[in-house]
Amino acid sequence: DTPACWVAMHRMHHKYSDTQPDPHSPLVNFFWGHCGWLMVVNRDFRNVNFYEKFVRDILKDPFYLRLERNSFWTVIYAIHALLFFLVGFGVGWATGETAMDGVQFGLSLLFWGVFLRTVLTWHVTWSVNSVTHVWGYQNYKTGESSRNNLLVGLWSNGEGWHNNHHADQRAASHGHKWWEFDLTWLTGAGDDRADKRRRATEGLDEKIRRLRSLCYWRYQRSLSAANCSRTVPTSATSSLRSATCQGRSCTPPEALTTQLPRCRIKLARACTNFGTS
Repeated sequence: DTPACWVAMHRMHHKYSDTQPDPHSPLVNFFWGHCGWLMVVNRDFRNVNFYEKFVRDILKDPFYLRLERNSFWTVIYAIHALLFFLVGFGVGWATGETAMDGVQFGLSLLFWGVFLRTVLTWHVTWSVNSVTHVWGYQNYKTGESSRNNLLVGLWSNGEGWHNNHHADQRAASHGHKWWEFDLTWLTGAGDDRADKRRRATEGLDEKIRRLRSLCYWRYQRSLSAANCSRTVPTSATSSLRSATCQGRSCTPPEALTTQLPRCRIKLARACTNFGTS
């Protein structure tokens, strides 16, 4: 399949993991989850709405859009196979005695470096869809059957820590325990500092959301106790403007900063001023 089609299937799998719309759940049967689903033409995956819903961002890139048209990806695969053969032919002829030595080495490189490698890569990839939803252990309760599998983790260069991936889908690093070796990550698939910043930001957003909800609740209670005439916003994320409480001005919490220490101080002050401990 094309990259966009693969991404769409992957996103669909995460959205509906191990339920009926999941395109390759091994809960149907192991063969189906491994490669059987690829042998059935599903018209739902071949329409514009499917691509529009799951890979609209990918197809904004002209390169990936071109791959979707006229099976251009098959041309790229054929070119790379031809290059393998030509390199093998050149090396074989240069180091051998006749042109047939070049043909022999070129065909050998084509078989081992293209055809066999492609088939092995298919099965390694498919094992992530099948094996890691059947056998292994879970670090996280994700609500579906994703597992971390040691063997798949090793032969897929880290993709086999599938439960970790389902728990933190945007993380480039899949190995969360010291023994979960992730060669893809170690060889530069992602920036550790960027990943840590992303994790910190996500944690920060959640903490701010909880603090904001708590502060808003206390602010709401203080307005109620003061018999404020102003209608209090119904959403915790609404902007809280000043209200007049029994002839005096009540200043609600200001917009929260993105820096957690300052945010905590502001929230603490706001909750102290407008809430009752």
